[in-house]
Amino acid sequence: MLLALTGWVVVEAVGRFGDPREIAAGPVAAIGVVGLLVNGVSA
Repeated sequence: MLLALTGWVVVEAVGRFGDPREIAAGPVAAIGVVGLLVNGVSA
């Protein structure tokens, strides 16, 4: 399962090199902050 997921991520990443998309920075930063907080609490 992990190998299949890794393969899918690699295929999608390679495909995006030719057709990059705009990424909304706000939601990505918010998810990063939440992940950082969760990791800090669990540590």
